[in-house]
Amino acid sequence: MTTTAAPLSGLVAATNINSTHAEGKNGNHVPTENTNARITKAHDHEYGNAEKKISNEVDTISRLKEEFEKQLKTEMRKYTSIETVDLFIKNAYQEGLKEGEHKIAERDDTIKQLEDKYKKEKNEFESRIVEKEDLIKKLKEEHEKEK
Repeated sequence: MTTTAAPLSGLVAATNINSTHAEGKNGNHVPTENTNARITKAHDHEYGNAEKKISNEVDTISRLKEEFEKQLKTEMRKYTSIETVDLFIKNAYQEGLKEGEHKIAERDDTIKQLEDKYKKEKNEFESRIVEKEDLIKKLKEEHEKEK
């Protein structure tokens, strides 16, 4: 039994192994394996270059992102420090106000107590004066009666 090779879509074998094209049925040039290998190699090379460029871009973006995050952290520390100081000052001010208000209230209470004490002593003194005047008046009247 003999087998015959079936022609591949009417391709005619190329006479030159290094030939880039073979002639098809209609006289069209059809790429050979050698050409396909070169095209694949070129595509791989272009793909590799593109992959390297993308990788470099990703590395650059990652580096820039890290630098940005460092700068952001530095700036946040500044603002956090400023905000912390502002908050500390505000709290101290509020505490100072509260303490000042408390001291003012204490002073007002002390003044009120002193005023009350003064009024009480004044009233007592005035009542003693009135008593003394009454006594003097009574003594004068008695003295005049004796005369």
